[in-house]
Amino acid sequence: MNKESLYVVQMNPDGRARGIRRRRMILRGIIFLNLMTTAVGYAGEEPLRDATLKDCYALALQRSESLAIQQEDIREAQGRFSQILSEILPRVSFESSEKKQGGAGGSPFTLTHVPQRQFVFSQPLFSGFKDFAALAASKAEQKQLAEELKRARQTLLRDVSDAFYLIKNYQEDLKVLVDIASDLKDRVVELKKREELGRSRASDVASTEARIYQIEADTQIVQSQYDVAGQFMEFLTGRKIVSIADEEHEANLFSSQEDYADGVNSRPDVLAAGQAKVAAQKKVAVARAGYFPTVSVDGNSYTKRVGASAGVDWDVTLQVKVPLFDGLHTKGEIDEARAASRSAELSENRVKRQAVLDVQNSYTQYQGYQKQRDALKKAVDAAQESYDLQLEDYKNGLVNNLDVLQALQDLLTMRRNYIAVQNTVQRAYWNLRIAAGDITDDTF
Repeated sequence: MNKESLYVVQMNPDGRARGIRRRRMILRGIIFLNLMTTAVGYAGEEPLRDATLKDCYALALQRSESLAIQQEDIREAQGRFSQILSEILPRVSFESSEKKQGGAGGSPFTLTHVPQRQFVFSQPLFSGFKDFAALAASKAEQKQLAEELKRARQTLLRDVSDAFYLIKNYQEDLKVLVDIASDLKDRVVELKKREELGRSRASDVASTEARIYQIEADTQIVQSQYDVAGQFMEFLTGRKIVSIADEEHEANLFSSQEDYADGVNSRPDVLAAGQAKVAAQKKVAVARAGYFPTVSVDGNSYTKRVGASAGVDWDVTLQVKVPLFDGLHTKGEIDEARAASRSAELSENRVKRQAVLDVQNSYTQYQGYQKQRDALKKAVDAAQESYDLQLEDYKNGLVNNLDVLQALQDLLTMRRNYIAVQNTVQRAYWNLRIAAGDITDDTF
C-alpha cells in the first residue's frame, strides 16, 4: 500500500466502516429475499407421509406435461374437424364496395360513383364425397388420439409404480440394516462383558465391530439409492415423498396367460392403431375424389346497386367443374394415400403382436418372481432359525463368534433379498396389468 492510500485509509476510517456495514446489510437483504421466495414457492406443498400408490398416481396425472400435450393434440384434431365440416356447410357473408371512376356520368355505364352492397351465399353440392371421407378420417383421428391419451395414462402408472416400489424397497431395506446394526451393537456389549470374564477374545469384538462398519457403509449406499428414487418420484408427482405406506396389490388377477392375451385387442394403443388405419383408408377416398366433378351454387342478394344493374336484386350461379387432366397429380395423391393406408395396416398388426408379446413376457416374469419370493420366504425362516440356534450353541460353547456372525450375515442377506423380490413382485403385478391394458379409472 502506497503512502497516499494509507493516508486515505487513516483519514477515513468511519467511511470505510460504514461501507462494510452497508454491504453486510445488502447481503442480509438478499439472503432474506431468497429465503422468502423459497418459502412462498413451497407454500402448500407439504411432503407426503405414508403415501399410497393411488396418491402418487393421482399427483402424477396432474403433473405430467406429456398428458397435457396429448390433450392439446386432441383439441387440435377437434379444430381440424370443424374446419373440414365447414367445407360442406353453406357460407354467408356481406360485401360492400365503393367504386370511383373517371366517367362523364351521363349514362348508367359512365357513373363516377358506383356503390354496391350484397349478401353472398355459397353452398357446395357435390365434391366426389371428398368432404364426407375427410370428416370420417378426422373423426377417426380424434378417436386415435383419445386412445393414445388413455394408453399414456396407463404407461405413466408404470413409471409411478416402479418408483413407488423402489422407494418402498429401500425404505424396508434401511430398516433391516438398522435392526441388524442394533443387534450387532448389543452383541459387542455382550462380547466385551464376556471378554472381561475371559470367555471371549478381543478378536471377537473387533470382527463384530468390523461387521457394524460394513453395515454402516451399506446403509449409506442404500440411503443414496433411496434419495435418487425419491427424487424421481418427486419429478413425477411434484411432491416430496417422506415415506411409503405398507400396502400390497395382488387381487383380481386372471388365472392364465391366455385370459390376459385375449384382452389385448381392447388395449388403448391397439385401438388407436385401428383408428389410425381407418383414418388412412378414408384418406384414400379423399384422394380418389380428385377424379370426380365438383358442383356448387353461389348466390347474391343485392341491397344496393346503381347503373345498368340497378334493377337486378339477386342472381344465382350453378358452377360445375369436371377434371380432365391434372398431370397425374391425383394419381400421385392416390398412390401416396394407398401406401400410407397399407403402412397403417402393418403398424396395427405390429402393435397387436407387440401387445401379445408384452403380456407373455410380463406374465412369465410375474410368475417367476412369485416363485422366487415363495422360496426366499422359506430361506428367511431357515436363516432365522439357524441364527437362533447358533446363538444358543455359542452360549453353550459349541461354536465360535465367527459362526454366529456368519449366521447373522446369512439372515441379513436373505431378508434383504426377500424384501427386494417382494417389491419386485408388486412392480411385476402392475406391469402385467398395464401390459394387458387392464387399467381403468376404477383401478384403485
